[in-house]
Order: sequence, then C-alpha cells, then structure tokens
Amino acid sequence: MKRFKRMALSIATTFMVLALGTIQADNFIGRQNIIDLLSGNTVDAYLVKEGEQQGLTGKVRLKIKLNRDGSAEKRTYPADSRKSAFTEKGKWWVNKKSRLCFIWTQENKKRCGVLKQASTGKYVLYRKKQKVYLEKITPGP
Repeated sequence: MKRFKRMALSIATTFMVLALGTIQADNFIGRQNIIDLLSGNTVDAYLVKEGEQQGLTGKVRLKIKLNRDGSAEKRTYPADSRKSAFTEKGKWWVNKKSRLCFIWTQENKKRCGVLKQASTGKYVLYRKKQKVYLEKITPGP
C-alpha cells in the first residue's frame, strides 16, 4: 500500500511539474509575434543587472528604435547621474529559436535573450544576468 502511495505521489508530482512548465512556456513570445510587436517601433525600457552576490547593482534606462530594416538605435541613460547619456547604432533580429538579438557597434558582440510577457501585460527580455523591462512600446521611430 505504501509503495502504491509513493508511486501515485511521484506520478502526480511529475504531472504538476510538466503542467507548470507548459504554463510558463506559454508566456514566451514566438518569433513572428516578436517581429510584429517591435518592428518599426520605439521601446522605452530599463535594464537591471544582477551582481553575482550583491543582488541588484544598477538600473539603466534605455530608449531603443527598432527599424523595420533591422537597424536599431539605442539611447542609454546610465544609473549614475554623473555620467552622460549616449547613443549607439546597431542591428536587431529574431533568430530561429525565437530569441531577440542585438549587436551594437561599440561592443560588436551579439547578445540574445528570450522575450516573455509578464502577468502585468508588459514584456521582459531575459538575458544572462540581466533583465530588460519593456515599459512602453510606441508606434513609429
């Protein structure tokens, strides 16, 4: 009898994990939906970097123009108000794995992340040790 209960509990737990994984996966946005949402629009966002042990280390405001031709322009407002805002040009695209990718001229390094819709209806881009919160999406450049 105990063996049967353990087995039933194990099966129930497996189904719960699978169901939760499915629910969370539904919040991730597909490739074409990302393109439709962002192409030709301007995004007001902020980036939060996570320190390895210190927790949150900074909040940087961004304004990103995502042109339909794949070009992009990013205006960065540093967390430290003593530093000046700066503008970078780059490119954006959505890869086959539905990851939103950017490459900026100063870094010349590809950075991709998964776009997910939060329970608030707003979007969050998850990258390694960073989250970009898309606060406002405005039509047109």
